[in-house]
Amino acid sequence: MREGRLFALQHWIAEGKRVRADEFNDGRYCCLHHACERGFHSIVEVLLKAGGWSQDEKDTALTGAMHASRLDLAELLLAHGAQVTAIDFEDLCRTMNVELMTRFLEAGVDPAAGNAFARALDDAKARPLLRFYRDSVGKYPSLKGQISLALAQAVQEKKTRWAALLAWAGADPFMTVPDELYGEWEFGEYGGRVAAEMACCSGEPELVKVLKLRPDPETLQELLSRVLWHPSPEIVRILIKKVPASDLNLGARQSCKAVEAFVERRAWSFGYPNMSQTQQDDAVGDCLEILLDAGARWNPDPERLGSSRRDLIRNSSRYVVRIIRLLLYVPGAADRALIAELCRTPVVLRKIYESDKVLGKEIDELIDEVRAG
Repeated sequence: MREGRLFALQHWIAEGKRVRADEFNDGRYCCLHHACERGFHSIVEVLLKAGGWSQDEKDTALTGAMHASRLDLAELLLAHGAQVTAIDFEDLCRTMNVELMTRFLEAGVDPAAGNAFARALDDAKARPLLRFYRDSVGKYPSLKGQISLALAQAVQEKKTRWAALLAWAGADPFMTVPDELYGEWEFGEYGGRVAAEMACCSGEPELVKVLKLRPDPETLQELLSRVLWHPSPEIVRILIKKVPASDLNLGARQSCKAVEAFVERRAWSFGYPNMSQTQQDDAVGDCLEILLDAGARWNPDPERLGSSRRDLIRNSSRYVVRIIRLLLYVPGAADRALIAELCRTPVVLRKIYESDKVLGKEIDELIDEVRAG
């Protein structure tokens, strides 16, 4: 059989001899599996008709046909009872045989089992898999989650070129996916990861750019706030490019939630190892200036000012001065009465005077002006 001697095999069977004898097997795989690996269609057909194969033997032979990229042999085995559940779709994807992959999907293989397709995309990073996705996702919608998971992994690893190709193919950068490639899809309110959010806090403008994000106004606020994790003025510019001011300010108060986050900036919550504290302070200030110049406003609920003040004073005096100056001097950025309320406590005033006595006097005058009202 190993030499492909079909007639000898037929004669052997005709004499009533066992095809599962030691002469045909090597102790690890049966001759049916070997015939599939070698692509002997006629021999596989004869062996299957001879019968007597266990389910495990037929299933193992099916994997051999898959590795040989032989659709015809796979069809034979499926017709004789081999089970598609024996196939790991990730292994199937490694063949890059789109016809074979499609046939197994039609036979019932689940491409999302164990995140098989996502793992295949992450491992192979091959264009044929992207073409397969675009041709198949309409019929097999579970592929959408798989390619989106692969995108999140690419963003996490900062594989910009591969992320661009996944986004082009149709991966959803806003889909919440498992925290790892082998993760489960059932996670709580705070579980999972989102490719767009990870890109925005990566400090990598090109990574954000290739995703071609088109967020709704609420999501835009979340993405802008994520920039705080690794402040990047360029990422802010990318996110707000062509965005009208009406999309930057939300709610009855028409305030920008991202600006509120930048102002109060919980310094103890953030910190990027490749940036000094001064560099981070400057970058955050630059980000805020870009937002305010674009029309974003700081108009928080007055009841939250106490919390905002406590968070603001945890930052350096230099940072506090930069923020107050932006709110005070960028036209339309904030109501003067709110700025006075933010700065009215001795602790905030001391922070301001430490770095900028001129501004400190201006704020004192502003507070008196508001009180005189």
